[in-house]
Amino acid sequence: METRVDNERPRQERRVAAWIYVVINPIIDSLERELGLLENGKLSWRSNTSRCEYVRTIQEYVDSRQWPNYKDFLHEKENEVFLEAFGMHDAELEKVNAEAERLYKLLLSWDEFSRGISVSLDRYEQHRATQPGWPSFYSVRKELDQVVAENLINNVQSLPRHYVYSFFWNFVASEQLGIRRHSEFRPLLETQAELRAVSSKLKAGLEDHRLSLSRKYDIPAAPVPGLQVDY
Repeated sequence: METRVDNERPRQERRVAAWIYVVINPIIDSLERELGLLENGKLSWRSNTSRCEYVRTIQEYVDSRQWPNYKDFLHEKENEVFLEAFGMHDAELEKVNAEAERLYKLLLSWDEFSRGISVSLDRYEQHRATQPGWPSFYSVRKELDQVVAENLINNVQSLPRHYVYSFFWNFVASEQLGIRRHSEFRPLLETQAELRAVSSKLKAGLEDHRLSLSRKYDIPAAPVPGLQVDY
């Protein structure tokens, strides 16, 4: 009788522990951070790479040394639903990157946008005369359009003092950020909301699947110091 029970009991597998600890958990943690960024419109999009720096594809949320385990996870039948779910997330992220690049190029070609920055710069330079230590930005006027465009896409409210353009941006941010209400920003905001919805659903699905695997294979949802999992 004991032999039959043992045969029916799912084995505690090293593979399943690997899926949970180096695939599922890092992705859940990364999606949690991603959702926080998206909620505040902080895309971390960079013009030099045309992609978000901290909102990444699902595979990039897994340590590259663990990519074999990531692929093993997706190839197993009981996990295959996530092959489509991960692809959906990455497709929505690609839309966000594409919309951000489109908007960035549009802003740089928009004369009204550039004139507005010139007005803000003149106001900053006048105020700078009363503020010892504030740098002038007239010599880098051409770069300001790029800096402001990227900050608008990323909804940057303020910059730490160690950033080169922090003095200028922190002085003009409130007036410049009003441009985000323009209709040209709507497609970016919509794709951002769509990515957030997909990421939220994916995170919940992974949490449910982790619970299912933990129960089925009797493996803790996270490593427990001092607890040896019997393989």
